[in-house]
Amino acid sequence: MGELLFNQREIAPGVSNNANGAWTLVDYQFKPAHHLGAGAEYTQGRLDKSLTSRAYSAHYSWYYSPHARLQVQARRLDVDGGDSGMEVLLQWNIVLGAHSERPFLAILPMDDKM
Repeated sequence: MGELLFNQREIAPGVSNNANGAWTLVDYQFKPAHHLGAGAEYTQGRLDKSLTSRAYSAHYSWYYSPHARLQVQARRLDVDGGDSGMEVLLQWNIVLGAHSERPFLAILPMDDKM
């Protein structure tokens, strides 16, 4: 699974909603209910193009029930003129649409009468 998203965000304190950003994410399900992934994001000020922010992350997700997951994420943040560093996040999420282990592309049933 992967996604590419674009949004408006805060790049630094006091510069709220004056920046454009994009991020991409890849996720690999290596065992049922277990996912590994990586992501990258980039943000640039709309009014001051020299103000940028970059982040790189890796995560592990465990869907312990069809409607809940735990996720651990390590994120390296690099902000021009701001707080840079490493974050480690632990998230607990409620999944509204039930998580399933079905394959992404369903295999069509073979017709034995041919």
